[in-house]
Amino acid sequence: MPDDDQQLDGENLASDEEAPEEEAPVGVDVNAWRERIERVKQFREKRKAMADAKKARMAEKRAVEEGAKTATKAAATGAKTAAAGAEAASGPLGWALLAVQVIADWWFLLKYFFYLLFFIIATVILMIFAMYYMAGHTGIFGTDVVSPGNPSDRAHYQDVLYDLNLAGSKEAKLKLLKDKNAEIISRLEGEKSALNAVLSPDSDTKESIKLIDEMWKHILIIGNLGKSVKNDDQSKMNNDQKKDIDKKNKEIIKQIDEEYDKWLPLWERFQKVWPGFKEPKLMKQYVAFLNQKGISATEPGLDGNYEADRDGGARQHRGYDIGQPDGSKVLSGWTGKVTHIDYWDYSGWRDYCVYVQHKDYEIGYGHVFPSVKVGDTIGVGQPVGVVANGSGHADIKVKKGGQYWDWGKYPIE
Repeated sequence: MPDDDQQLDGENLASDEEAPEEEAPVGVDVNAWRERIERVKQFREKRKAMADAKKARMAEKRAVEEGAKTATKAAATGAKTAAAGAEAASGPLGWALLAVQVIADWWFLLKYFFYLLFFIIATVILMIFAMYYMAGHTGIFGTDVVSPGNPSDRAHYQDVLYDLNLAGSKEAKLKLLKDKNAEIISRLEGEKSALNAVLSPDSDTKESIKLIDEMWKHILIIGNLGKSVKNDDQSKMNNDQKKDIDKKNKEIIKQIDEEYDKWLPLWERFQKVWPGFKEPKLMKQYVAFLNQKGISATEPGLDGNYEADRDGGARQHRGYDIGQPDGSKVLSGWTGKVTHIDYWDYSGWRDYCVYVQHKDYEIGYGHVFPSVKVGDTIGVGQPVGVVANGSGHADIKVKKGGQYWDWGKYPIE
């Protein structure tokens, strides 16, 4: 049976034929004409429906093909994994290959797991550092203490007079005199007031006051001259301008040297007589030295003395527990160099001991949070740290020739 296209073509209604006009031509039966128009419309609707059905079949076919490809890929992946698993039975190398294959096959999911794992680890590390920082700075009860070896904390507890005392070369001393001029003068004025308050001053105290009066004038002149030195950019200056500036700078530097030469012998004498630079020899003198520096210090009780029993008599204490408030400065009683810093973690203690080599003596400042670092050279009265929270004392131990030294009875020379 011929299809609709053939029927229509037989009636001169090809698929690309335009629709007949609505009005029948002259001499053509009107009803027959209208039937012809209706058949054309039906044909075109049917042809459109057939075209839409064909597109739907093609789309369905493509979807089936894509599904087949995906299934084939999944099957291949499974086969690879299965093959790797089979190979794993042969030994550790097989398991390694299996792991590599699984990671390669499922990396698109595993990478998100690793991202999450990395985030968790990083968060934990940051929290640990934050807790350590807070423990070092505020402690359990919020007392302001020093974190071990923190440079900014070391600077906070430095004394400019001790810096000047430790400055070895002329250049180092001049740099301090110029850069910290106002601070040095203010520190000397404060020390003068403290010395004047001594009820029964000895000869060294009186001489210290006199030396301060003589020194500060030279220090002030050095500071003012230092500000007068020209450090302008000379790249845009002519030779005459450069020569003029160089000439003035040389004159200023000459005046600074003259003032320095006047100040230096006064300072060297001050280093010998000022009580702040004197080294205590015995434990009682060290306690008095701390109180003179404004620190509330007390001598040890019975259980804090040298050779006091510990652990029910199982051992003996080899130092002196100098009573001090938590967070107060622990001052060095002697010049020396920091050789090592130990972490004390025993009997509930969680703090440090700073060891300083002074001549033949090794002096340990225990139960502190350090404000110095290994290799630092320290002077008399310079802070080595602060008393650790919950301690209420600094345990000062002394060794001479590797043996413990009872510095409450025998002096440190």
